[in-house]
Amino acid sequence: MILCSLRPERFGQVSAYCFAGSELLRRQRLDPLLATSVVAFSALITYVPAYLWVSGGSGLFKASPELFWTEALIQGVIAGAGTLFTYARTVSILGASRASIFPALAPGIAAFMAWPLLGHLPVLSESVGLVIVMSGLIWAVTGGSRS
Repeated sequence: MILCSLRPERFGQVSAYCFAGSELLRRQRLDPLLATSVVAFSALITYVPAYLWVSGGSGLFKASPELFWTEALIQGVIAGAGTLFTYARTVSILGASRASIFPALAPGIAAFMAWPLLGHLPVLSESVGLVIVMSGLIWAVTGGSRS
């Protein structure tokens, strides 16, 4: 909401700050996991006060404490920190180009998991699309027709 209220000429300034920050991190040769953690923490300490200021936190306080802390654990710790660690480890093992394929696999894996877990049987168009996308991703990961 705050970003949407910026005048168009401010977007260039914001992107320049983002580029300068990433260039500074690159030149300092920081560990990628540490740099990402610093950026995520910086976003947290700027976003939470802005969210509370704009919304008043009314939607946040409507949830029960059990639901709030369950979501904080699952989305904050497991999905946030866990994904960050596993993706950074994947990049260090496979390299950035091959590791970049894994986020693209998420929709296909979710569709495959929906079948046994939710009982959602994909219709023909979903199945065809899933086969095409997964085949393309497998081709990209294996390097296609290298000789």
